[in-house]
Amino acid sequence: MQRIFAFGAVLAAEFLQHRKGIFTMSDVLSRAGV
Repeated sequence: MQRIFAFGAVLAAEFLQHRKGIFTMSDVLSRAGV
């Protein structure tokens, strides 16, 4: 679970850096494959 959380955090950070827009937690979870 900890690795999944870390992976999701990294994706969220990259998403913010590339898009710099508003994202939902569900979008982050879907990208994390949860």
